Amino acid sequence: AVVSTQSTGEGMRQSELELEKSDHLDWTCVLPGGLTNEPVTDIPFRTNDTDFHIPGCSDGISRADVARYFLQVIPDTESHGKVRAIALAGESGTSLGETLSNQMGDFKRTTVNQQ
Repeated sequence: AVVSTQSTGEGMRQSELELEKSDHLDWTCVLPGGLTNEPVTDIPFRTNDTDFHIPGCSDGISRADVARYFLQVIPDTESHGKVRAIALAGESGTSLGETLSNQMGDFKRTTVNQQ
């Protein structure tokens, strides 16, 4: 477990760094935008492995759609070892990720390749 007294964003990144050091886990961190209680959809997902921002997508995604994404990503070995922002394709608006990216400056994620 990773315990942090830092802000949420800093603590989240610290947890991600601990996962990236792991050589015995297959993991994917999923960063959805604002969670809603809407029903599941069949809208395709858009992802970003290098930043919080996914251009052209809003910040809202249903918990049911996040669960649907989890079911798709678990067997996908290409997603292992990545921190991935997700959103639903075709939605517009200023995303929470875009706001965070603007506030954090040039922050970009890097991931450690799994061996």
